Order: sequence, then structure tokens, then C-alpha cells
Amino acid sequence: MTHIAVVGDYSDSVTAHVAINASLTQLTAAAEGRLSHEWVPTPDAETVDFEVFDGVWCTPASPYASERGALRAITHARAHH
Repeated sequence: MTHIAVVGDYSDSVTAHVAINASLTQLTAAAEGRLSHEWVPTPDAETVDFEVFDGVWCTPASPYASERGALRAITHARAHH
């Protein structure tokens, strides 16, 4: 199974967040158990163990609740994926 961290501060008022979530939900269903995703709020991204994920996607919309968390996620993705 491929498990993706979707890093961002989800909001229904952000068109991109709604579209990303809908797309990933459809992809997950179509993958029949081979793909999963998990939204990781940027404050949580400051301490989450990104090693449990196969990939990291940092979503648009700013300002982030935690710029530090967003940058930590991006740094991990660049170094490990």
C-alpha cells in the first residue's frame, strides 16, 4: 500500500483543498486498497514521523498555521522521497 501525507490546513473555503480531497478520495477508491492518504495539519507536521509515509504532498493556501511544519514536510520529502 502507498500512504501519502497531504500536508496543509484543510479548509472547505479553499477551492484547491476541496478539489485535492475529492480527487484523492476517488483515487483511493479506484486503487482498491493500494493507496491511502492522510491530511496532516501544518502544526502537526512539526513533529509527525514522515517515515511512515511513502510520499508527501504540501498543499497550497497560505498563510499556513505553521510555516515551520510545512517547511519540515517539504524538507523531508526532498531528502527522502
